Amino acid sequence: MSQEIKLHLLPGAQRSASVLITALLSKVPFTVQFHTATSCKSDEYLQVHPFGKLPSAETPEGPLYESNTICRYFARKAKSLYGTNSYEEALVDQWLDTIRTDFGTAGRFAYSVFGFADSFFKYDLKHLHHDMTEYVKILKVVDNKLAKKQYLVGDTLTIADVTLVADLAYLYKFLFTDKERQQLTY
Repeated sequence: MSQEIKLHLLPGAQRSASVLITALLSKVPFTVQFHTATSCKSDEYLQVHPFGKLPSAETPEGPLYESNTICRYFARKAKSLYGTNSYEEALVDQWLDTIRTDFGTAGRFAYSVFGFADSFFKYDLKHLHHDMTEYVKILKVVDNKLAKKQYLVGDTLTIADVTLVADLAYLYKFLFTDKERQQLTY
């Protein structure tokens, strides 16, 4: 197997974005193969990710999947982006878990807005406004944290910051109105 890491990504997907940004910041050599939602179901790709999802990575040591795992891998290889000690590493993990669970669950309303009407995330306008209000309440925790310091953990950029921005980009770009934005400072 090559010494270079090969990333398998879905263009425009937030989890693929967090992996790609982390890889670029790490300065670890890598290549990218972009996929469609169906090309990741091929027999060949299933050798990399047995569930046929994206993103994934082919590393010299073997395949990896799950975006947070891949981000951690790049951060550890680069010896950066993951805090400066064990406690900061634990805080980065804590934020990654929070972003992918609490924020992810609260933000699921976006699926219906982006055209996944047949999914199990069905929302009417009343629920959409309610859930956006709840999401802003969750983001105020981050807002309060960033009012005191520039980064979520420590004094340098970490994969927690990268993941947060990647996950929020579509909400800020397409869903948040001035009403939501004015409630958040950072």
